[in-house]
Amino acid sequence: MKKNRGDLESGLENMVELLEGEVRGLQALTMEERGQLFTAIMEYKPTVTYVNFSSAAVAVAWGFLEPRVRRQSERRDRQKEVAKNAASARWHTFKKQGAKKYD
Repeated sequence: MKKNRGDLESGLENMVELLEGEVRGLQALTMEERGQLFTAIMEYKPTVTYVNFSSAAVAVAWGFLEPRVRRQSERRDRQKEVAKNAASARWHTFKKQGAKKYD
């Protein structure tokens, strides 16, 4: 599935927030290992477990990062749901006021 620009920007913002303060520990990883973590974070889904890392160091790093990624994902899902409900409520209010522009 192709991600749209908003998803990518959102993912990058989450990455920066997530890794804030973790830079020193991540510097010990190779670029390949950092890429694996980056990919795991960007493609995170709560139903998928990431066990195919190339090294134990990446698996350990993911063990520390995954709970934070999960919390951010859950928070983002809640925010999307609130925004969706608010948009729906605005639309129904607009329709009740007799607006026929979009019919």
